[in-house]
Amino acid sequence: MGGERTLVVVNLAKHRSQAIVQVPWNDLRGRTWRLVEALGGECSVRDGDELSTAGLFVELDAGCYHFLRFEYASVAPATH
Repeated sequence: MGGERTLVVVNLAKHRSQAIVQVPWNDLRGRTWRLVEALGGECSVRDGDELSTAGLFVELDAGCYHFLRFEYASVAPATH
């Protein structure tokens, strides 16, 4: 298993949209992941178990995208 993955999510609609994206990797469980916006540098930390079961919530304006780099994180995600 590689330590880094990339996911591109694009909103092709003509309006702001929300979605739950099912990530394409089966081996995210048991790890914490840092999701880095590759072009803007924004970062969030997510639990791999949650990503594997619930998916990744995204909200994008019309014509916008996320270019996310998934990296192993050394810190645990915050609890809600």
